[in-house]
Order: sequence, then structure tokens, then C-alpha cells
Amino acid sequence: MKTNFTRTFFPHDHKEDHFKALDVLRGIAVLLVLLSHSSNSNWMFHEFLNFQRTGKIGVYLFFVLSAYLLDRQIAIMLISKKSNRRYWKNYILRRFLRIYPLFIVALLLHGLLSFFEYPTVIHSINIHSPKLYFPYAIAWGGVLIAAKYGQFGIKKILEWKAFRLLGTISYSAYLFHMIVLVLLSNATNIPENYKIYIFFLATILVAILSYVLIEKPLSKIRLYNREVKNESLKNKS
Repeated sequence: MKTNFTRTFFPHDHKEDHFKALDVLRGIAVLLVLLSHSSNSNWMFHEFLNFQRTGKIGVYLFFVLSAYLLDRQIAIMLISKKSNRRYWKNYILRRFLRIYPLFIVALLLHGLLSFFEYPTVIHSINIHSPKLYFPYAIAWGGVLIAAKYGQFGIKKILEWKAFRLLGTISYSAYLFHMIVLVLLSNATNIPENYKIYIFFLATILVAILSYVLIEKPLSKIRLYNREVKNESLKNKS
């Protein structure tokens, strides 16, 4: 039986072809980014947990996951011969609404902070070396295969809902965590040893709100052709 929590954050669990373990890999990817950026600010849960300059590893995992999931979806539609014009219109609409509205909101917030002379990512954009793309793609590809087909309890471990929740809100966390970090860095009245905990808690809360208020409502928008809509109305009457 589905709970409100499951319906909100794991709406695809009922689908047979949904790989729950891959949700966790999104969570691991964004966790690496958060740990890297917090470590760069010298905020660590322990001195041995120093993840400075490791965020790009999580970014490469995002690339591998996106490539696999998007290409798989398209391949299934092509093989089943369901890739009609309406499918491609909805596909483009879904990808646009999935990426750009939230990205624009984050960009505007970063711009606002920059206007008030807070240092943000806008001041430090850099491109990672393409030499690292291939080896990381191979490594994360192996992890992805293990997550999907893994034995010895690997899949069960990777299907833990706490990690899957982080995967669900990963895009919002990725876009907004630097805003939380910048504001927290300038909060001189908060002890430094508390900031790592506040950073993660605030980032997760902001990401959950962003997912519930922006991402999820936009994900429900679809284009329907007139014939399908009329048929649906007839069935309801």
C-alpha cells in the first residue's frame, strides 16, 4: 500500500522496469558534491573525511546515469514503435521542464547574491579536464551495472529509502547547495564546528521544498493530442 511519502518521493515504484537502486546512485553523486564543497570550506564531519576537490567524481556519475536512463527510455520507445510525434513533443517538453525552470530560479538566486557582493559559483566557473571523462565513465558504468544486476544483497542495500530520497531531490540539492553554503559561510554568529551539520540539514530541507513545490508539479505536465483528449472525456461521461 502506497503512503503519501512514497507517492510524493517515489512515484515510479509501482513500475516493473523502474530500478530503485539507480535512485541511490543519484544520491551518492550529489553526496560527493556536497561533501567536496563543504570540505573546500573546511567543514568536515571528521578530519579524516576530507573530500576536497572530489566533487567532479559525483558530476561524472550524473553524466553516466543521465546517458543510460535517457538512452534506455528512447531505445524502448523506438523498439516498441511508440515513438510518434506526440511522444517526441512530450519528451522535449518533459526534459525542458525538468531542467530549465529550476535552473533559472537557481541562477537568479545566485545572481542576486552576486549583486549583494556574495562570492558565488558565477565568479568561479571552470571546465574539468576532458582527460578524466573516459576513465570515470568506465568506473561508474561498472558501478551502475552492479547496482542494476548486483547480487549478494548489493541491490537491497542500494534500495534503502533514505539514500533514495537523496537521489530524488538530487537535482534541487545540486542547484541550491552552494547558495546555502555561501550564506552559511558569511554567518559569523554560528560556530564553525556546527556549520557542516547545518549545511547538510538546510540543503536537504531546501531541496525537499524545491522538489515538492517546483519539480514534482512540473513533472506532471504533458501534451495531449485532441483525439486522445476527446476519447478520454467520452469515457468519463
